[in-house]
Amino acid sequence: MDLRLSSGDNTDIYVANVTGLDLKYRIMDKGYAADITDYVNSFYPEIRMMLERDPGLSEEITYEGRIMAIPGCQSPVYNLFTLVIHNDFYEIEDKNRYLTLDEVADIYLELNNHIDSGYYGIINFDFISRLILYDNGLPLMLRSYNVLLDNDKLTFFEDNDLFIDAFEYAEKIYATLGTLEYRTFRWDEGWTDPVKYKNSSYGATKQVKPPVAPVIELVSYSSFRKQIYSNTANFTQSYTVMPIKTNAPYGVLRYEPKYFISSTCENIDAALIFLHVLEWDQDNYILFRYGIENRNYSNTPNGIEHNNMYNFEVLRFENPYIEPKLTHDFGLWNSFLSEYVSAQGMNKSAYEYESNFQALIMAINELRNSDSEAIDFLDERYRLISGIDSYIRNKTGSYNEYLKLYNLSDTDALREKIKIAMMSPKKEHE
Repeated sequence: MDLRLSSGDNTDIYVANVTGLDLKYRIMDKGYAADITDYVNSFYPEIRMMLERDPGLSEEITYEGRIMAIPGCQSPVYNLFTLVIHNDFYEIEDKNRYLTLDEVADIYLELNNHIDSGYYGIINFDFISRLILYDNGLPLMLRSYNVLLDNDKLTFFEDNDLFIDAFEYAEKIYATLGTLEYRTFRWDEGWTDPVKYKNSSYGATKQVKPPVAPVIELVSYSSFRKQIYSNTANFTQSYTVMPIKTNAPYGVLRYEPKYFISSTCENIDAALIFLHVLEWDQDNYILFRYGIENRNYSNTPNGIEHNNMYNFEVLRFENPYIEPKLTHDFGLWNSFLSEYVSAQGMNKSAYEYESNFQALIMAINELRNSDSEAIDFLDERYRLISGIDSYIRNKTGSYNEYLKLYNLSDTDALREKIKIAMMSPKKEHE
């Protein structure tokens, strides 16, 4: 990169969100990026909006108070769970609504009517816990270790009364006599429609390749939505996706540097106009993200339907402000997305909360790399948490008996180690 930029190469625009590229110290500090500050208001006013809404963005795209890079949206986090339901298993009459938590449990119990069939469901305690936390307005918990920030106070999930709610909610779902698996399904790979094996045994179903899909699964919609880019028509014919109503705040939309313009560019205004059309004109956005109409996708009354695996993830090309509805999106997608976008920037404390949560993740990663005692504590927590699904399903004991498996002295010691690690100053760039 240094050789290319210092050689007089006359490329005007470069991609900035490249793994391993230190934009500030390898590009801005060496004068390779053009100063676009005076052009933003006229040619790319959305940059001001992004800077206003994301307090951490300025550090990434400015140098000595000047704007040196063009930001774009990161993959959005919606704080939304949905239920994926096979239409032969359970038919939803009114698809333009949200499910309640009670309805979700009741639909899982429909597996009782398919005990001796190849039908099975997927759910796990991690998702159940997050669903309960969402319903109580607490959106973030560090999976695998059940560590969360409750009003920025470091705590463990089992110390919170909501753990009891999650345990009891899981007991209700796991009471089904039907088959349940505690994982997530790979919808982005080949799969077989379960209706073909409805009258087979579950054991026989497990031998089928491509794997037979579940008839019901609780999914986090932020990640699930991106998985349905092949076999789309079959999915939309066989399945219904229903959002679940909780009290979770809308997820925070973060931004990152996506492009920078070379300091040798003679037409900075033209370069900005091009990037603005690329990112904010919906027709061009759909072309770059979803491909060519009638070749890579089709327009239908229910939204865009993928025809193949057009790779729209190469440049992390995503903008919720103009993102269209896809055929597999739930019926209320457009109104949900509109509310999600409108909520951005309304509550600055949400960004601070997420930043503190990222500090928590970094602290635990640091402990895993440097503190053998902390590693033992964390491994023990992982062992207990990874076994909770079978513990509840097999009616091994009550939640009080489960909590006795935790060594509280270890928990206290780990809490102090995490607090110290979170307060430690970050290493400066070398």
